[in-house]
Amino acid sequence: MNRIATVLTIAALVGVTAVSMFGAGFAAGHLSGAGGPLTFLVGGGTQPEAGGTPGDLAETFGPFWQAWDIVHREYAEQPVDDVALMRGAIRGMLQALGDPHTGYMTPEEMAIANTHLDGDFEGIGATVETDALTGYTRIVSPIAGSPAEAAGLLAGDLIIKINGEDIAGQDITTVVGKVRGPADSRVTLTIQREGAADLLEFTVTRARINIASVESRMLDGGLGYVKINSFGEKTGAELKEHLRDLLAQAPAGLILDLRGNPGGYLDTAIDVASQFIPDGVVMVERFGDGRERVYEARRGGLATELP
Repeated sequence: MNRIATVLTIAALVGVTAVSMFGAGFAAGHLSGAGGPLTFLVGGGTQPEAGGTPGDLAETFGPFWQAWDIVHREYAEQPVDDVALMRGAIRGMLQALGDPHTGYMTPEEMAIANTHLDGDFEGIGATVETDALTGYTRIVSPIAGSPAEAAGLLAGDLIIKINGEDIAGQDITTVVGKVRGPADSRVTLTIQREGAADLLEFTVTRARINIASVESRMLDGGLGYVKINSFGEKTGAELKEHLRDLLAQAPAGLILDLRGNPGGYLDTAIDVASQFIPDGVVMVERFGDGRERVYEARRGGLATELP
């Protein structure tokens, strides 16, 4: 389960009320490096090793390597960070596609993005992303029962300052590192909220966040309610446990709530959908070369007979 699904429409959940936007703008797409390593030249410049750039792309990549070499020779502040340049080039390449659902995350950013999938952490308890328009960090959703929720932070809030420091231009890894901290310590966030004339300030006491990926309860009218906060490693097993508890109460129907869900593992999402669909296609993954991969419902779903 190492594939991240950031866009999934569970349109086939016929009869189940689902309210959702699956995905939080995190990277979708798989990157694999096929080029060769770099050889450093006398004078600090670089060029691809023989065979590093395919022959039919040598002319296309010529300006890139010229620019790379110029930066290494003539940029005022030396030495430059080759890893930062490489990552910047990848970001720029993917941004040029013009697809808001395709992007690049560093290993550090990936670890942060997956925190809500894997376990506990100390902080304020909110899923975040980088706002493409402003460059600031935006709150996607406060985690239920978290200090962020208790303090009044809302989905869509932009974090402008942390403890009085303007974070303009800072990457999400740096921002999250400053927001997180030991349990019982405090952090002050200056927030820009849509519709508010002035910036808002919130002082939040950090805590150890225990992430529950599934919540459920019975509602008036005999309806069962299930909220899925993420598609994490344990979500499938947790959902089955919640469904068994609800089914024991003979609900007339189920409401599936996916609001604020930032996404997660594709395999888990298929498993979740299969709890409500007895058979048939759940999702079709279409590749740029025209190939398609079809994902069908898995047998044994617990709630396939309920509206």
